[in-house]
Amino acid sequence: MKAKFRKRIITLKEFLSTLPKYIYTRFIKLQSGQEIDAQLSEKIKLEISQLNECKLCYYSHSIIAEYLGVEKSDLEKLDNLDEDAFHSKEWQALNFARLYLYQLNGIDPPEDMEAVLKALKREFHNSQIETIKDIVFIMNFNNRTGNTLEMFISRLSGRVEPAKESSFFSELVITLFFSLFAIPRTIQVLSLKLMTKLRRK
Repeated sequence: MKAKFRKRIITLKEFLSTLPKYIYTRFIKLQSGQEIDAQLSEKIKLEISQLNECKLCYYSHSIIAEYLGVEKSDLEKLDNLDEDAFHSKEWQALNFARLYLYQLNGIDPPEDMEAVLKALKREFHNSQIETIKDIVFIMNFNNRTGNTLEMFISRLSGRVEPAKESSFFSELVITLFFSLFAIPRTIQVLSLKLMTKLRRK
């Protein structure tokens, strides 16, 4: 009996309805200016990728994070998300991002969002909080798209039983779209990996 694919995916209907907001947020809104530290931004992206279990996104953003100077010991801290392992400002951002991901995926957060948001506002102004939300939104879309690609490959190989809400056609369409961004992104990530190695020599 085949194992069921249990990672969060995205249906074609949701993909198409979310795509305009995704394009606007990623290529217009966030390009107008980076409101938070680049290292923190990558840590949030890694945290969300880890929670959504997207191997592709986690791998690429771990390389980008290392290129930006994030230590491997700091990346390891993200595995457990222990509050004591982070300074206050960083923890507030990571904790809020985690809980906001629950909301985006229609799940009740395990903590009081009002209290978490109140604590976040002591460390970040409103435009920075909006940037954190945008990063979570983009990564959630990327992760679930990446997971759908993984499920499509698993369907073709016969390794797992695909999710009931998905279909071969929807996975094919999403995979083709993902590939448009994945190819240039892969080239960029490999270039950064090479530059990081050369810089350490």
